[in-house]
Amino acid sequence: MKIALYVDEDSQDSTLMRALRSRGVDVIAASEAGMNGRSDSKQTQWRVIISRIET
Repeated sequence: MKIALYVDEDSQDSTLMRALRSRGVDVIAASEAGMNGRSDSKQTQWRVIISRIET
């Protein structure tokens, strides 16, 4: 089973993103999804729509 992560604005450090991806983790950052600046509830709604675990 592969885990798919959605990393919100508070956790989307570039070093963390590179480390996760280098280990084969399927991860998308809020900035990549165009979600920076959105409310927590909007972030959660988006995460559910794209079926990812929020970090």
